[in-house]
Amino acid sequence: TGNVTIQSSITVTGASLLTGNVSASGTLTVTGNSTLDITIFGAGSLYTLGTTSAIVADASYITVVSTGGGVTLSVVAISSGSAAGQILTIVGTNDTDTVIIYDEANLATSNVETASDATRTFGLYDVGVYIWNGTDWLEQSYSNNDDN
Repeated sequence: TGNVTIQSSITVTGASLLTGNVSASGTLTVTGNSTLDITIFGAGSLYTLGTTSAIVADASYITVVSTGGGVTLSVVAISSGSAAGQILTIVGTNDTDTVIIYDEANLATSNVETASDATRTFGLYDVGVYIWNGTDWLEQSYSNNDDN
């Protein structure tokens, strides 16, 4: 009970219960019958994207801007998720240098499913939330938060 920090390695044999905050740097491997009730948040970098770029799904929260003007991601819009159920929040940072994502109904190479097959433009403060199903990013919500 309390805070647990693992800096090297730990081996647990038999039943165990960790409560409170658990911190592990590096790789955490759990084998056998295990139940984890965890929430992982990670802030990624600001991604500057061109037409042949893809948003890299390496964090749960990322920000995007284009290389100049409105840029449509013309290949895979978002890289594959790491596991089904992964949640990704994308936030636009500029109303001039926007990033545009097409639904796969409108662009065959896209791996994004949006409501009503809509095209999404990420300008300043625009937010999209997606969940990875193992094949595609399914839109949970999108909000155009700036009037430009």
